[in-house]
Amino acid sequence: MVTSITSRQIRIISQCILFSGIEEIMIRRIVMDPRCSRSRYEKGSVIYDEGLFSRSTGIILSGSVRAEKSIVDGRHMKLTVLKAGECFGASAVFSHREKYAFRLVAEKPVEAFFIPEEVIRWAMLRDSKITENYLAFLTDRLWFLDEKLTSFIAGTSERRMAVFLEATCDETGLLCCSMTDLSRQINMGRSSVYRAIEKLETLGMIQQTGKQIQVTDRNRLREFIGKV
Repeated sequence: MVTSITSRQIRIISQCILFSGIEEIMIRRIVMDPRCSRSRYEKGSVIYDEGLFSRSTGIILSGSVRAEKSIVDGRHMKLTVLKAGECFGASAVFSHREKYAFRLVAEKPVEAFFIPEEVIRWAMLRDSKITENYLAFLTDRLWFLDEKLTSFIAGTSERRMAVFLEATCDETGLLCCSMTDLSRQINMGRSSVYRAIEKLETLGMIQQTGKQIQVTDRNRLREFIGKV
């Protein structure tokens, strides 16, 4: 049950795309529903993953959440970072699957507000605009994932390598991986992997030492793949 939610937090919730164009009185009825809840997460805590999730849509009240996709060998590829006022878990609510598609990690300490499926259904029955917003949000997510997939599989081997490094290197720009594993993860032949690394090194974006690849100029790497 939600207790002592502040006016500021209600304003943040109302900024969520799911409540675009919804009257404040309706938003307050949802927020004060005893079936809703709030949770706090320390930096690095897993909020949702394949086996840890609830059929609830979360709205970030503070902090930021990193959305990742599992790849081989226990590694994860960063998809995006969500901030206050943005939501997550929408695809889990009406799905019949017993798995969640992504992993959500607190990039900074997070407080999140959760609206369970039964409250979302109740709200949709009372205001069709919420249903429209929900469908629009899911459609936007599909387009986002399609663009991510296209950026990963399209273009030259150098660009594919750059996309992979930008998504998987840690905060310091370091990736530890054998050429065999790298070839398998990117789905490119070893010779193509070597050529791509050599090209990016020549351009001054990365430096390889043994199994370690260090991104030396992240801004240039992002420019190379068209992110900025």
